[in-house]
Amino acid sequence: MSKNMPENWEPPYPSWSADFTQGNDHFVVVYYGLQYRQAGMSDDIDQFTSIFDKSCSDDYAPQNVERGTVTDAEGYRNDILVCYWPNHTLFQKWQNQSAFSLWLEQEEREQSDVGFWIERHIVPLKKFETLFSTTDAVGAATLANNEMVGPIKEHAYWGGMRDRIPLSNKDAFQAEDKKIDQDSTASKGRRVMLNAPENLCIIRSGQNWALCKDEERETYLNLVHPVLREGMDYLRDNPINSGCLSCRFVTETDQDNNEVQRSFGLVYFASMKHLEDWSKSHPTHLKIFQNFHQLVEKFNFELDLRLWHEVAILTKENSNFEYINCHDKTGILSS
Repeated sequence: MSKNMPENWEPPYPSWSADFTQGNDHFVVVYYGLQYRQAGMSDDIDQFTSIFDKSCSDDYAPQNVERGTVTDAEGYRNDILVCYWPNHTLFQKWQNQSAFSLWLEQEEREQSDVGFWIERHIVPLKKFETLFSTTDAVGAATLANNEMVGPIKEHAYWGGMRDRIPLSNKDAFQAEDKKIDQDSTASKGRRVMLNAPENLCIIRSGQNWALCKDEERETYLNLVHPVLREGMDYLRDNPINSGCLSCRFVTETDQDNNEVQRSFGLVYFASMKHLEDWSKSHPTHLKIFQNFHQLVEKFNFELDLRLWHEVAILTKENSNFEYINCHDKTGILSS
């Protein structure tokens, strides 16, 4: 039995997890961000997307790309590319050879009218878990040939997230007691490279209401989505109390930058325990949990709403953060 699972546990609803038993012992995810005040202020805005799209025809291009946009607390729009590779070898070829990577490395980006940020992570699968409300793969799960395990029992109880991480029976993933290595919080006119502490925890948690019928969609958007946004805003604005180093509540977009009916939270916590503490006891998350269960009960546990998340414990030698010409509250710059 998983160490946190209640005795004789039967989940109240089905969930699945990505099956990574075949293939590599890691994957790579990179978040590319374009930061600006208003559209059309710089040629770099168009080039960011066009050069990336052209580079995606390369043999070593990311296997899965998802897109989104978020306006941060400083009023800057951040357009985001979420890119996944099945192994470090392919990513390294992209890093060294793709027109997009080489363009980002040019000194001209440091003097642009817009900012760029790059958050790169090699994720060991023994420090990773996923959870899905359906068998439709999103995010890193697409690297597992869309194979799913389940329905699984390790969910819908406090501690289930930790139970799903293979190494959790040997490692508590405690936060490293050190500050992020940085010489300044501002990257205007230059690029800042950061190495994060050991065991930084990242969660990407998604919501898809595109397939909902009218009543369910309206209920979700009026009952759950607003309190979800309140929770994300709390994490973003209260790093000391929450242990959250960065929080972005992202609206997904299509390839033409049009918003679609999907969203995701992209959140860095100082440790997994900080994520667990917020989830288990903070009023903002308890409100999300309460309102979601009202939604579930209203529709008798039969939802077209699709929910999922992926959680990774990061290692400092395999994660780095690069901010180019960004304001000083970008990502983990202000941590």
